[in-house]
Parts: sequence; structure tokens; C-alpha cells
Amino acid sequence: MNTVSKKIRGFTIVELLIAAVIMIVATFAVITVLRKSTEIEVEDHHERQARMIIMGLFEDVFDYRAYPNSYGVFSIDSGQTSFDTTYEVVIDKRGFRSNPLMGNMNVNVRRDSSDINGVMVHMDRITASIDWKEADGTRDTVTLRKVLADVE
Repeated sequence: MNTVSKKIRGFTIVELLIAAVIMIVATFAVITVLRKSTEIEVEDHHERQARMIIMGLFEDVFDYRAYPNSYGVFSIDSGQTSFDTTYEVVIDKRGFRSNPLMGNMNVNVRRDSSDINGVMVHMDRITASIDWKEADGTRDTVTLRKVLADVE
């Protein structure tokens, strides 16, 4: 007679393989989520950096206290009615593979003047945008606008 009880039972190879497959699928799912969240965080960081560059431009150049002012190769004065220029800017110094992430900043200023009840009103409409290419090949753009008014 067999003395081994039928109640003592171990795992079969099939059960172990199924458990291993489930663990591998779960691990890949977690890794995928972590990679995507890191990618989203990096792209968000780049967008915040681009906004800060444009806001710095607005504060340094297009500020009521110092306006008109100069920036790089262009200068704004009362004789100009519009200009459009592009600069290369660093979005992220860390970059991809030690190369900084570069973008192009386009600045456009349009000056409109009108006489309202004998008062001359000058309005400068400033549009600044930065576009860049992410490491995954997608293109991103941040555009901000500012309007300055001056009354004579």
C-alpha cells in the first residue's frame, strides 16, 4: 500500500509557468508606465523652460520701465512699426546624450497707432514663440503674447 497521502500536493510545472508569465506581464506594465511618466515629466520640464525664456524676454525687453529697449540684433524705437526675428535658444542644458536641447525663438512685434479723441494711442502687440524637437522626434511649441499701450 502507498503510504503517501493524496492531500500533500506541490505546484506543477504548468502552474509555475503561468505564474511566471503573469509576473513578467505585470513587470512590463509597471516599467511601461514608469517610462511614459518620465517622458511626460521631461516634456513638461521643457515646456516650462520655454515659458520662462519667453517671460524673461518680456520682463527684460518689453517692460514699461525700460521700453523701448534692445535685445540681441534688434532694437525697438518709435520709428519702427514692426519687426520679426528668430534666435536660437537653449531649452535644456542637460540635453540628450550630453547635447543641449536647442530651440528657435521667433519674436514678432507690430505697432499700431490710432488717434482717439485727440489722444494718440500706441499699441505694441508682441508675440514670442519657441519651437523645438524632443528626443522622440515630436515637435513642441510654446507661444505667449503681450500687449503694451502708450498714450501721448
